[in-house]
Amino acid sequence: MSTLQERFDGALIIDSDSPLYEREIVEPNQLEHISIIGKYVSHSYDGEI
Repeated sequence: MSTLQERFDGALIIDSDSPLYEREIVEPNQLEHISIIGKYVSHSYDGEI
């Protein structure tokens, strides 16, 4: 599984849960080359922040 975050400047940060993959940063001028295929399924919350 991977986590996606958008930086303030519009870049996309891709972090994998797997230690086999390093963090990827897609700069705003390269986003046209990215397609995201997936679906957010669920979120659990244990009450702590």
